[in-house]
Amino acid sequence: MTTTGATAFPAQKRLLIKRTYPAPIQRVFQAWIDINDLIRWFTPNPEWPARVRDLDVRVGGGFVAEFGAPGESPWVERSQYREIDPPDHLVLLGHMTRDGQHVAITRYEIRLVDLDGATELTLVESGSPPELLEDRASGWSGTLDNLGRILA
Repeated sequence: MTTTGATAFPAQKRLLIKRTYPAPIQRVFQAWIDINDLIRWFTPNPEWPARVRDLDVRVGGGFVAEFGAPGESPWVERSQYREIDPPDHLVLLGHMTRDGQHVAITRYEIRLVDLDGATELTLVESGSPPELLEDRASGWSGTLDNLGRILA
């Protein structure tokens, strides 16, 4: 996996991350829409198990993911698929809470490009408060590292 660092754009409330995975584009796309895959990678820390439920892969559908350190209150992200264009484009709207308190509502767009058997992923997240962008960048970096582990 090739990593390009996360770049936060606080004035624009935007985060940009690029990764290249040694997997076909269809496989990388599948990881975003398959509950068994999401359970394995949709968490920023591999020591924190992801609990994914209510997967409904259609525009307007989505999933709920809970993650966090064992013994602590989990982070809960309710994600809704806003656009699904296999195998190269997804747009999701995510609402993150913790202990029932609103943390952020973000839009994330995933673009996949076929590189002759490898796949370049570009994730753009917008909508987070500027003061949360560094935390979001760190969370996404770990989460996308986990995606790389299941695709290897």
